[in-house]
Amino acid sequence: MSLVKKIIENRHFLALATHGFAALFGLVTFMTIARVYDKADFGQWVLYLTGYSFVEMFKEGVISSALVKFLSGTDLPNKKRIVGSSWTLSLIITFSLATLVYLIFLMFPVPIETFGLTLFFKWYPFLSIAILPLNYAAWIFQAEQKFDKILGIRLWSSGFFLSLVLSNLYFRLSVESIVIMHIASNCLISFVVMIKGWSGLSFLSKSNKNDINKLFGFGKYSLGTLIGTNLLKNADTFLISIFLGPVFVALYSVPLRLTELIEMPLRSLVSTALPKLAAASNQNRKKNVEQIFRQYAGILTVLFIPFMVMAFLFAEELVLLAGGEKYLESANIFRIFCIYGLFLSIDRFTGVTLDAINRPKYNLIKVIWMAGANIMGDILVIMLFEELWLVALVTILNVLVGVVMGFRFLKREISVDFFDILRTGWQECYGTYKTYFGTLFTKSKI
Repeated sequence: MSLVKKIIENRHFLALATHGFAALFGLVTFMTIARVYDKADFGQWVLYLTGYSFVEMFKEGVISSALVKFLSGTDLPNKKRIVGSSWTLSLIITFSLATLVYLIFLMFPVPIETFGLTLFFKWYPFLSIAILPLNYAAWIFQAEQKFDKILGIRLWSSGFFLSLVLSNLYFRLSVESIVIMHIASNCLISFVVMIKGWSGLSFLSKSNKNDINKLFGFGKYSLGTLIGTNLLKNADTFLISIFLGPVFVALYSVPLRLTELIEMPLRSLVSTALPKLAAASNQNRKKNVEQIFRQYAGILTVLFIPFMVMAFLFAEELVLLAGGEKYLESANIFRIFCIYGLFLSIDRFTGVTLDAINRPKYNLIKVIWMAGANIMGDILVIMLFEELWLVALVTILNVLVGVVMGFRFLKREISVDFFDILRTGWQECYGTYKTYFGTLFTKSKI
């Protein structure tokens, strides 16, 4: 029980649980809605979610990383000022985007309805306001490293909406009613968050122009990095669709979907690493920044090695499970992604560390280099060879460019070494094993 308690209270476990439960609830919600409605109505729901995610990307790109970076390790007066200034900037962006979306809806109703985008353009302005306090609470808790509260917020939000969707199995309301349920569930949790004082909205009066400019100055580079990262993730699919067609897209998408097995723990550790790195940087503890970077990048790289080897060996079985027999020929593509996965954690943590030490411009340049290498490499191999496995091979080139560029920029600020990362990762993994399991096994022998 002591071991279980240690694991459950660990912030990395809590961050992983947050992403895991959100993914699980999202999958069950997705499957339920898909079974209730016909393809046309379900397509409108998917377009609503896609449009919402795309527009929110701009807001979160400017706000979230900047808020976590400058909030981490600060005292209460500075915290109030930063949160208040962030709220001012966020409200400006939110109302600007909401107004723009609604004006487009009023000006072009017929084309919007033709393309099935009515639900998004009609309801996004309300959703953007309803979800803001909830998101702010999560960002503030991330900076304060209170991952248990983030887990609670996300569970209540996703769980309440899922319960409404499941109840619709009986009522069979319109798909527009599902959108209203989505907004209402977020609105309810946001209201609870504001009542508890978690959103930081009460600090709005503390905002000032200098902090708003500082947050926006950082956020504009974060937004560029986020757009570049999304381009990296989707460029392969778009280029394969343009040059080779939808059949090849389907073959490529199954192993690409399996890379979520790599992405989920990586996103979880990134969410716990950023506030620690930012706090150390804000307090001018450069040695601590170096140590935290080596620990996180090293631990995940060492842990990924056995998992990637197992995934490489059982690629056929994993592809069969994910897509069925008709996609078995794409197993070798997934094997290439397993090699890509070995370098992904170092690439990702060089970017996070650059953001944390207030060098978001370098992180953006790194992502631009990666996107350029990926797009040019994809076009070259598709036009010359028309082989999907070569497109996957380009992703290894892309991540290696990220590692090289990341190391180049980090070395201007802190001391980094590839073999030090691996050595630190092994030492930390072995130390963690002894902490959590050494005593347990010793007691069992007695």
